[in-house]
Amino acid sequence: CDGQSLSWGQIINLYEWYLGMERDVIGLTMGHHLTEVHINLNPRSRMRVYLAVQVLSATVVNMLDEQNLHTTKSLRVFISHMNRFFDCLNVSKSDEKSNNLDKHKYRGADDERFGWLVTTFLKHLNDSETHCYIIPKLNNQNYVSVTKHWKDFE
Repeated sequence: CDGQSLSWGQIINLYEWYLGMERDVIGLTMGHHLTEVHINLNPRSRMRVYLAVQVLSATVVNMLDEQNLHTTKSLRVFISHMNRFFDCLNVSKSDEKSNNLDKHKYRGADDERFGWLVTTFLKHLNDSETHCYIIPKLNNQNYVSVTKHWKDFE
């Protein structure tokens, strides 16, 4: 998206900014799910799916919006897409009373979420894969590592 790179350093920067005094509204705790455990991963915590889901959440997008750095625009888009993707997959724990329609049970093959998955989510992943081809320092081994899981979605 927009040719910007995504990096774990951007998440670390967000966490450090959140802890610091540069924020406009100090004391507002929108990032309470983002902790030291999310940032400094060890071999055991790297296997915890809930940590990844919490980092790739609407809460983190809201924190990035509050931080308001132009350099994280692509990260915000990526995390927003991943958050919606997780919601679309999480319908088995659906609460029909939820305001989040992505968490409601699927009603048929014409459900709008299927269209979003194909036209928006997969397109974003494919565009990102294409962008990987033009990164000069990305060798073939790293490219395969970055893109191998994307093929499973197609």
